[in-house]
Amino acid sequence: MMPTGKRVKTAVALLMVFVLASTFGYAMAQTRVETAGKTDTASWNFDDVPVGKLPAGWKVAATNQKGPLATWQVVMDKTAPFFSN
Repeated sequence: MMPTGKRVKTAVALLMVFVLASTFGYAMAQTRVETAGKTDTASWNFDDVPVGKLPAGWKVAATNQKGPLATWQVVMDKTAPFFSN
C-alpha cells in the first residue's frame, strides 16, 4: 500500500493529465467544428516575380546545414493552368 503522500501526488498527477487531455480534446473538437464546411483554399501567384528570382520577402535558409543550400526560384511552367480574375 502506498503512503498517503504518494497517493495524493499520484492522484494530483492523474487529475492534471486528465484535465490537460480533456482541454486539448475540446480545443481540437472546436477547431473541427469551426472549420467544417469551409471550402476556402489558399493560392499563390508568382506572375509578377521575374523568372529565376525569389518572391519579395522570401529567403533561403537552413537549420543544421551540412551541405549547400537548396536552390529556390520562380520557374516558367508552360503546362500550368492560367486563371484570370
